[in-house]
Amino acid sequence: MDIALIKTFLEVAATGSFVQASDRLFVTQSAVSLRVQRLEENLDRPVFARSKATREIMPSNFKFC
Repeated sequence: MDIALIKTFLEVAATGSFVQASDRLFVTQSAVSLRVQRLEENLDRPVFARSKATREIMPSNFKFC
């Protein structure tokens, strides 16, 4: 698994926002979205519960196993 995907996951989890995570990672918001999508494809499940306001970690997907 690509370390950038994990770093992106951690930033989105810390900030609750793709936009804020992109600012911290110095990438575009679309790059963050693509990384999260790739992570979800690798894990074969969603990692965030999405809403317009925030991103919350899915409890069953908290561990990378």
